[in-house]
Amino acid sequence: MVRQAPSRERSVQYVKGVGPARAQLLKRLGVESVDDLFFYVPRRYEDRRQFAAIAELVPGQTTTVHGRILATSLKRLRGGRTLFETVVGDASGTVTCLWFNQPYLNQQLHADDELVVYGRVDPNSPRRRFVHPEIERLGSSDEAETPADQDEAMLHMGRIVPIYPLTARLGQRWFRQVMRSALRSVASMRSQVPLEAIARQGLRPLTWSIQQIHFPESLDSLGVCAAFDCGIGPNA
Repeated sequence: MVRQAPSRERSVQYVKGVGPARAQLLKRLGVESVDDLFFYVPRRYEDRRQFAAIAELVPGQTTTVHGRILATSLKRLRGGRTLFETVVGDASGTVTCLWFNQPYLNQQLHADDELVVYGRVDPNSPRRRFVHPEIERLGSSDEAETPADQDEAMLHMGRIVPIYPLTARLGQRWFRQVMRSALRSVASMRSQVPLEAIARQGLRPLTWSIQQIHFPESLDSLGVCAAFDCGIGPNA
């Protein structure tokens, strides 16, 4: 029987979905091993179990909405600048999203795409709008959905979703898939803290803590797993 190397010795390159090229991009973030991957924690979370209704957005509010793109436009401004604009709508209303000098978005976002938008509602505009919000494209209505698509969708919607500090060439959806693959490949993790001490202090197992940091079951579980220790590695 072949024994799996400890996660601190396993290159992230061999996690499903990574490969040599993306491993080099992850290296720039300090992620070289599976161990590094597990401890690359989200910078924030979005509660996608429910979204703010667009019609109820308040100027100055920082929030997340979910809808479909109704229209897009790319304008050329003086001085070589550009303005890309989308109108996103849900059952309650519409909101405009603006990005300056990001013309590539015109190739990535299209009418009828499903979109999650996170940002601050512009307090200085008479109409509802976000300026330079964070976005995540979830697909479009004409894309066929397979069981694999449905399984993947559960990572990105209907739950508390992790948002990681990534570069432009590494997407949030891809990173979540890689993280899930890595977690599934390690059934349990060995802590540097003795099991007796863990039991005595009433702490959660390390495996559970790492899973909750990346894919929390609830907001309460995030508080519980904050006390985990830093020794990690698969059990023999």
